[in-house]
Amino acid sequence: MKDWIYYLVISIVLTIGVNIWVSRAIARSEAAKLKKLVRSFADQMVKENQAFLNQLGSTNLQVEQQITGLQVHIKQLEQSVANIVERIDYHALDMEPSKDVQAEGVKDLLDKDRLHLQERYGEVFELVNKGLTIEEISRRLGFGKGELELILQLAGVKSI
Repeated sequence: MKDWIYYLVISIVLTIGVNIWVSRAIARSEAAKLKKLVRSFADQMVKENQAFLNQLGSTNLQVEQQITGLQVHIKQLEQSVANIVERIDYHALDMEPSKDVQAEGVKDLLDKDRLHLQERYGEVFELVNKGLTIEEISRRLGFGKGELELILQLAGVKSI
């Protein structure tokens, strides 16, 4: 009879031992799964951060290129404004343009202005070329004398 108690105690001890071993195995397995999950999460975060940094670098490069383009455009506009101010100054003072204003680009602008005047007031210039006086042109076309003088002055035509 004592044998069955002995077998019972041994089976209880073995059951407890197996339960402890299984519990530890499950815990190790869960820890391994958790470790794998954390590592996967960390790897994903590294990939996403790298992609974000790449996008940020690309965007930064685009912004720098746009800033450079705008700076060039601003310099061109400043030069254009300076040329216009210079043109206004010498036209208002009835003076010849300075050497800076005589640059090729500004000459083109002046030629375009003269061409525009000639297109708009072509009949006036035709009559001037025929030798009519300002008074005669004024009566014939209905322009004021001062307006005609200004048109001819802006077009670079000497007084008639």
